[in-house]
Amino acid sequence: MNEAKRPATRRREVTPPAERQSGPVPRRRGDSPTAVVLADGAIAVAGGTTLSRRQVEILECIAAGFTNDMIAEELVIGCETVKKHVGALLRCIAAPNRAALAAWWAEVAAAL
Repeated sequence: MNEAKRPATRRREVTPPAERQSGPVPRRRGDSPTAVVLADGAIAVAGGTTLSRRQVEILECIAAGFTNDMIAEELVIGCETVKKHVGALLRCIAAPNRAALAAWWAEVAAAL
């Protein structure tokens, strides 16, 4: 039979969430995350996380309750692109789901 060769993929080590340098910084109840808007529209958040302008746009849509399809239509990008951005945000912020992303963004946006 004809077996197609799969392209070689780069392997990367996965750091457990507890050992990550980026992501939410543990804080006491009532503390807001520190955030700074950069010149290009990106946002630097405490803990070493930097969000691009596009990631911020997607977070705003998630916080507004948009589905992936709605975000794609709003930002004029493909639904698969939205899925990739959402997945990257979940990993970057170490959030378990979209609701946690929205809650995190609400705290960050309030601090800006």
